[in-house]
Amino acid sequence: MRKRRVCILAGNGLTIDLLNHLDLDIDTSSPLKSFGNPEIYLEPYLGNLSTIKDVLLPLSERQSDFDSMNEFLNYGEFDLSDKDFSKRESDLRRFLALAYSKLQSRIDNANLVKWSWSQWMKKNRKDIVGVVSFNYDLVLEKSFRLASPNKGYFMVGTDNPVKGVPFFKPHGSINFEIPNNLIHFEDEQSAWGSVLGRNQVFDSYGNGYITTVPYEENTRVPKQPDIIPPTQENYHENLGWVQNLFKTYTDFTKHFQVNHFVIVGHSYSKVDRKEIDFFISQLQERCSFYIVNPSHESESINQLWSFIESKGHIVNEVKKFGPPTLI
Repeated sequence: MRKRRVCILAGNGLTIDLLNHLDLDIDTSSPLKSFGNPEIYLEPYLGNLSTIKDVLLPLSERQSDFDSMNEFLNYGEFDLSDKDFSKRESDLRRFLALAYSKLQSRIDNANLVKWSWSQWMKKNRKDIVGVVSFNYDLVLEKSFRLASPNKGYFMVGTDNPVKGVPFFKPHGSINFEIPNNLIHFEDEQSAWGSVLGRNQVFDSYGNGYITTVPYEENTRVPKQPDIIPPTQENYHENLGWVQNLFKTYTDFTKHFQVNHFVIVGHSYSKVDRKEIDFFISQLQERCSFYIVNPSHESESINQLWSFIESKGHIVNEVKKFGPPTLI
């Protein structure tokens, strides 16, 4: 029997699974509405984010948060060089980091040890060689730390020491930020009040990377998070740290010869499809796939299934909830 080498790809459905387990009434798709939970209070922080308070929040009163973000950024027609767009996009990235940091701090009050996915990762920790996450939160990171405290992980494309299991987060994270010594402002208030260019620093070889906030400081909101809004295609893909992430992933799949791939909680949405297809296409043929998604019988999941098989892989299990049984 071949040795298992497992890679996990996670989307928002993984966090929803945890919230259901914890019996927390939180809507992860509604950051503009404080996730529908009165314990997550964002109003005190909005003074630094004028376009969010004056433009985006009023939009969200009559439609979903994601539709509001689309309208706010003029989805599909924005111009990265436009100053008005830059201000809105900068404020939105900061707001999303703030909101999901508050969500993370609420989750951190709970015990994740008995969660089925924590148990599954503990059981399979020796076989897990890599993780891809489209989530801003640190739910997967915390669960992995609990399951494998000695093995550890590092965030690809950042200044983390290369040690442990690689975590690939192409859409950014609540703990990504630009280092303080590269923000040329007198104080934190002026930094928050200014539009900063996208977060990218370079090493002595010209390689782009980003910095990370230690896990225990995740409630300290990054001044300049590198986050892709959830309704947008990845327009950071040409930045050095993202290019480094994609290249490292290609090298990673060749080195480890990943033969089991678990997709949990990702609906194969159109804005993410290009990246999902890339992560699947880099795998060697005959990889075993497991798909876990609440909408497991939807058209998009059927399209995902078809794409996986078109690349010469095998779909072993498609289910609605809970970790798969690896063959």
